[in-house]
Amino acid sequence: MNQNPLDQRLREVISRRPLTEAEQAELDVWLSAHPEARADWELELALSKTLARDSVVKVSSNFTARIFQEIEREQKSSRQVRTTIWGGWWRALVPRLVVGLVVVVALVAFIHQRNESAFERDIEALASVQTLPSVETLQDFDTIRSLNIVATADEDLLALKDELQTLNP
Repeated sequence: MNQNPLDQRLREVISRRPLTEAEQAELDVWLSAHPEARADWELELALSKTLARDSVVKVSSNFTARIFQEIEREQKSSRQVRTTIWGGWWRALVPRLVVGLVVVVALVAFIHQRNESAFERDIEALASVQTLPSVETLQDFDTIRSLNIVATADEDLLALKDELQTLNP
C-alpha cells in the first residue's frame, strides 16, 4: 500500500461511503500525478461498490437459537466419538491381552516344570552320593577313639638339630 496520507484517507472514506464530487476530483488529480496507482484504485473502487451492494445481509430472527443448537449437536457428537474411540480400543485390546496372558501362563508353567525336573534330578544325585563311612570303619571306631594318639615332639631330635645348625654356620 502507498504511504501517501491523501491516498490512505480516500481509501478509508471509500470503504464506508461513495466519494463526493470534491473527493473524486481530488482523487483524479492525485491519479494523474501517480498513473502507476490507477489500476490499484480501480480495483479498490470496484471492490467497495460490490461490498456496498452485498453488505446488507438479513439475519434470521432465530439466529442465536440455531447457533446454540449447532453447538449442542457438535458437543454430543464429540462425546459419542470419544466413547466410540475408547470402546474401539477396548474391543481391540481385550483379545490381545487374553493372548498375552495365555502366553505368559504357558511360559511360567514351562519354566516351573523345567525347574521341578531339575530339582528332582538334583535330589536323585544327592541320594546316590554316599555320605556315611563304611560299616568296617564304624566297627573299629571305638578302638581308634580309645587310642587317643597325640603326636608329640621328639625333644632329643630337636636338640640334635640345634647342635648341627650351630656347627654348620
